[in-house]
Amino acid sequence: MQTEPDEHALRLSEKRFQQMFDSIDQGLCIIQMVYDAQDQPVDYIFLHTNSAFASQTGLIDAVGKRMRDLAPDHEQFWFDIYGRIDRSGVPERFEHKAASLNRFYEVYAFRIDEPDKHTVGILFKDISSRVEADQALIRANKAKDDFLAVVSHELRNPLNLIQLNAELLARIPQAGTQPIIRRTAETLSHTVKGLTKVVDDLLDMSRINTGKLALQSTTYDLGESLQALIESIQQEAQSNSIHISADLQSGINIHADPTRIEQVIWNLLSNALKFTPAGGYIQVSLVKHNDKAVIEVADSGQGIPPEVLPKVFDMFVQEDSSPSRLKGGLGIGLALVKEIVELHKGQVEVFSQGKGAGATFRVYLPVSDPVLKEVADTKPGEGRPIRILLVEDNQSSAELLAQLLTLEGYAVDLALEGQAGLTKATNAKNDYDLILSDIDMPGMDGFQLATQLRLHDNTVTIPIIAVTGIANENNLEKILAAGFSAVVPKPLTLEAINAAVGKQLLAH
Repeated sequence: MQTEPDEHALRLSEKRFQQMFDSIDQGLCIIQMVYDAQDQPVDYIFLHTNSAFASQTGLIDAVGKRMRDLAPDHEQFWFDIYGRIDRSGVPERFEHKAASLNRFYEVYAFRIDEPDKHTVGILFKDISSRVEADQALIRANKAKDDFLAVVSHELRNPLNLIQLNAELLARIPQAGTQPIIRRTAETLSHTVKGLTKVVDDLLDMSRINTGKLALQSTTYDLGESLQALIESIQQEAQSNSIHISADLQSGINIHADPTRIEQVIWNLLSNALKFTPAGGYIQVSLVKHNDKAVIEVADSGQGIPPEVLPKVFDMFVQEDSSPSRLKGGLGIGLALVKEIVELHKGQVEVFSQGKGAGATFRVYLPVSDPVLKEVADTKPGEGRPIRILLVEDNQSSAELLAQLLTLEGYAVDLALEGQAGLTKATNAKNDYDLILSDIDMPGMDGFQLATQLRLHDNTVTIPIIAVTGIANENNLEKILAAGFSAVVPKPLTLEAINAAVGKQLLAH
């Protein structure tokens, strides 16, 4: 008779099966699906569980019991997905929260046995700690981004005041005859640019790390842009007795975000100035090689040690990180350079023979076909002053900017709040050519003002330029959607305002 050996073999097989079950450190169970009269999955019964099951779920003595009895509030999601796997026979891997168990699971579920048995195997792991850590990191990153945005805005307002005062100081008659006034204005302006660059770099690195840095690309002549940048830094170079030379091939066009590429070159030029001693030189070149525009910034400065060279584009890397180091900086400029260049499908590399041997940075960017420029027959406002309405709630900034714009030849009217700006702008007698408006204002803010202006017959087509400290990628789409035509970030410069005004009036 084979009965006893068969029973013994069966018990041995079951024992080995359970041992195998229990050897797995993840939760493992086999369930049988339960369907209602409409053939909808409504419950399941635990047929087998392993040793890790209880610690992974908190459910004790589950075998033979229904899930609805153990956890009455268990979400319908779990019954639906296991029912789908039971019917299709297709395994599924997923992550989902089990609110009734106060846990988050990583799950792999698969059908077992014949379809009419309605049995599903579930291998699962409690990943609540990992999910909580990820969510904490997301919250921390958001808090950091929010903090940086607040810091940026709070810094830009006082920086804007300093910049406007510097520009006004440079334009008073005494500035031309008294070198100390001119040097003071230049120092103030240079300091504001440096501080603004630090703020921008911090915000941009944060945006890149979270995938929020958007490019506003256009096709333009790279050589012209480089020449303007070199000219803007010449004065600082001369004051430090550093010679800058440029060899820029003409007619090289790229399709890129001009502001971001300028940021790249500005970082490289600033870096070269920082680490090149008096009497040294900086050479900038631009050539076309195959389908690439090649920008090279070479200096005769202190060079880069071999051990630092491979890490020079990493965040916060500095050759001398001691508190007493002679050269300042946060160590993010070159990291930002690399990220921006790669966003443009380009690459950047660095060469140096070591300390005292200088350094060479080379940027490669894809070239683009040139675009035809439209030339206006006449200048906007020719024969009369351009009439501008300035809406700004900070009275000191508003009066300073109004003075500067008046000195530039504009006819400026001032409103210190959004509602006052709306009243003046919609008055047909005023007939403004353009409106400059802050955004972050009490009462009616810039968003509301622009929206209302676009609804009024007298102002529906008038160019509105946002002059604001919140001009970042996160807000740019919202700013333009509200009805603004363009954005000039604070701290403001007359050069930036003149360029924006001219572009908008030409477009209209």
